[in-house]
Amino acid sequence: MLLTSFSFINHSLKSKQCYLILLGVWAGFILGCDQASGSFRDIGSLSAPIDSTHEGVPTSDGSVTTREAGTIVPTVYYLPHYSSEPTKCNGRSQDLLTKKGVVLTRLCQTEIDNCVLQGICQVQDGDQLINIGFASQSAKSGPRFRTVDLSRCPYGYGVQEKICLDPYHSVAADLSIYKVGDVIYIPAVRGTLLNDGTRHNGYFIVRDTGGAIKRPGRFDFYIGTDNIYDTQNPFNRLKLNDSKTRLSFQLVVTSEADAFKKSRNYPNIPPQK
Repeated sequence: MLLTSFSFINHSLKSKQCYLILLGVWAGFILGCDQASGSFRDIGSLSAPIDSTHEGVPTSDGSVTTREAGTIVPTVYYLPHYSSEPTKCNGRSQDLLTKKGVVLTRLCQTEIDNCVLQGICQVQDGDQLINIGFASQSAKSGPRFRTVDLSRCPYGYGVQEKICLDPYHSVAADLSIYKVGDVIYIPAVRGTLLNDGTRHNGYFIVRDTGGAIKRPGRFDFYIGTDNIYDTQNPFNRLKLNDSKTRLSFQLVVTSEADAFKKSRNYPNIPPQK
């Protein structure tokens, strides 16, 4: 989760302005009221493009009740992989400690800093592969970490240990605004070809949070072990790694949200092939 500060948007409810929205695709009209301050606008039933030809997309009668929430401010985070070697960092590697002071492994300070930044890292320590999650930090003791159950959550824990991170289908969000388990839909992501050969359906589950994830629409997109610096990464091609990117999103509030969570085996992840 990127620790970059962003200005917080004042979203107190103030004056409202009613208007007609022309939905040309469906040749219909919806009368709505806009919150002039930029907060959520309830717009009832929208015909969001549900298409069962894309893997994991919930099927329905074609309509999705959503709450349109404006535009996203995106960033991308990932699961970095490191090796623990005595000769690294000119012999100045540092211990990664649990809250109880147990040594998990040793890494360079810059690598430890990135483990904190991303919230998770993967370390090859001899013949042992360790998934390590960030647990806490204080000025006195520094960062503390915890191990992750690879058999259940191979890509790490979300905001709670019972919630697994699901690459390309998880986001970190501001939990003062969104709930863990909320489902968002981003039309521009739908149909994106992923590295495993499947097409994205545009849906994401809120499974995580972060210190700089503040304000409505501020989402951090998780890509697992894929290279965050690869310009051909599907999310980088969509510029989700650029906080200046603005794409519309909707908060799904009906049975389609439950159907999508079931398709992703929430709070776990789908069985690995």
